[in-house]
Amino acid sequence: MPSVLQRLFQHKLATVGAIVLLLLVFAALFAPWLAPNNPEDVHPEASLRGPSRQFPLGQDPSGRCILSRMLYGARASLSVGFLAGVISLGVGIIMGSLAGYFGGWVDLLIMRVAEVFMTIPQFLLVIAAVAIVGPSFTSVLVIIGLSSWTGYARVLRGEILSIKQKPFVEAARAYGSSSWRILLRHVLPNCLSPLIVMVTLNVASVILLESSLSFLGFGIQEPQASWGSILSQGRAYFQSAPHVATFPGIAIMLAVLAFNLLGDGLRDALDPKLVEGE
Repeated sequence: MPSVLQRLFQHKLATVGAIVLLLLVFAALFAPWLAPNNPEDVHPEASLRGPSRQFPLGQDPSGRCILSRMLYGARASLSVGFLAGVISLGVGIIMGSLAGYFGGWVDLLIMRVAEVFMTIPQFLLVIAAVAIVGPSFTSVLVIIGLSSWTGYARVLRGEILSIKQKPFVEAARAYGSSSWRILLRHVLPNCLSPLIVMVTLNVASVILLESSLSFLGFGIQEPQASWGSILSQGRAYFQSAPHVATFPGIAIMLAVLAFNLLGDGLRDALDPKLVEGE
């Protein structure tokens, strides 16, 4: 039987997505060495100039190097995506595990809280929370992470409800294992596949959400760069200087598309029955 990685690499679109993500992560990690200019150096006399040898992607309304700002912006956008995904995954695992395994009033309480979160559009919820605590990298990261856990919790709860009745779980109970030991050693490891797929899709959604917040001025603030803020600066000059908004827009599109392609490949690789049934 081929391994998960072998099945993943057999998925051509997922491989393309993984390569694009590796390139984006490489660009973010090595931004100080790859950036041709200081991303905060302003050149008012060269405002909105197009691509040149010194400024390969042109200059923004303040005359700053767009390529340098996009490289540093990749750090911000991808960091928010990954770290907020980790926060939401952690909260979702805790809530879903408690609700699915222990049931009763614990399940009822957690699911009602999740339903309250799901009735409020996440974008409006995040904007309201950021407006209260103030926009910054940390506040955007934490608020998005704490508002994205409901999907993980609901999926994990459903998986646990089906797995906890399996014979191997009943055998562990018969041997006198504690509930926490059974949950951590026998139940959760068998529920991770759908969560791994959800992580990739959730990170894509978080990058879009962060970019939208920064575009509207509620996200990462100047002088720190993010793709959404660079895109926002170029919207007023789209006809006269389309390069300002075009390149960050392409970066956002590529990142989101790559995560979605990788998520589709992981879904097929982790559950080969889906491939066999097609």
